[in-house]
Amino acid sequence: MKSNSFKTLPFKMPKARSGFAACIKKEEARIYFCGGNSGSGSNGSVLRKFDCLDLKKGKWARLSDMLMKRDELSVAFGPDGNIYAIGGFGGGLIFEARVGPEGTADTEVDTMASID
Repeated sequence: MKSNSFKTLPFKMPKARSGFAACIKKEEARIYFCGGNSGSGSNGSVLRKFDCLDLKKGKWARLSDMLMKRDELSVAFGPDGNIYAIGGFGGGLIFEARVGPEGTADTEVDTMASID
C-alpha cells in the first residue's frame, strides 16, 4: 500500500456476512469471497456462498456454491490457478474451487470438487 491509508470502495457486498475468506487476483482486479455466516448467534447460518467482485467493472458475480458450508475458513490460490478453501467451521476437508486462471465462471470451471 503506497499511501499507507484506507478507503471505502463503492461496491457493497450483495448481502452482509462475516467470517468469510477472501483472496485477490491482482492482475485481473478481482476479489473472491468464500463462505462465512449471515449473522450472529442463533439467527445466523453458515454459508456455502462463493462470490466474485470485479473491481474494473464494479460488478458482483455469484459463482457455484462450495460443497460444504464453511465459516472462518482460509482460502489460497494454488500454483494451478485454482482457489483452495481449507478448514473452518462446518468442514475439515480440503476442497478445490474450480475457478480457472482467467477467473471465468462457465460450466467447465464454475464448480466445486472434493480433492483427496
